[in-house]
Amino acid sequence: MLSPAKFWPKEKPDVPRDPHGWFAPCVAERVRAAISKDMTVLLELGAWMGMSTRFICDHAPEGAQIITVDTWKGSVEHQGDVRLETLYETFLVNCWDYKDRLAPLRMTTQEGMKFIRMQGIEPQFVFIDADHSYEGVCADIQTALDFWPNIKIVGDDWAYGGAEDPAYPVRKAAIEMAGKYDKHLMHHSNAWWYA
Repeated sequence: MLSPAKFWPKEKPDVPRDPHGWFAPCVAERVRAAISKDMTVLLELGAWMGMSTRFICDHAPEGAQIITVDTWKGSVEHQGDVRLETLYETFLVNCWDYKDRLAPLRMTTQEGMKFIRMQGIEPQFVFIDADHSYEGVCADIQTALDFWPNIKIVGDDWAYGGAEDPAYPVRKAAIEMAGKYDKHLMHHSNAWWYA
């Protein structure tokens, strides 16, 4: 287990709470359904301001540790958003009540998963909602399954792209990785998961 205190500042940042985020009810329901009472470590890739993070913390078993990995620099589509100036600090304020069991790792998802593995930690669940590019989603799924073959995976943004990117990069990556790892892929609305 990681010591969450190492990853939190001593004082709460002086920025206001901000509830902004994207976490559709269908995705929340799938995350809730995937979390079981025997889990001890739950991983989140991509946190933004912590809406999904707080949900995972609220539904994780008592005593379980939650690790979230994000650069808090925003994705390509967020560049220019003024919220990026205090994004990490806003996340900390929004999730302050969970600092005794939540370890926020400020790094890329690949760096974060490597760091977690080097600590000998084995998450039983991962929520994938970070880089929405085809390459990024493939890398996140592949690394998670290479490191922890039995990990439960739930992801967001099945419909990401749409008219802007008819290739649906998240969907394409989830389908391709399901074939590569012989996983049964399921989806509902914007949620996808390996059953």
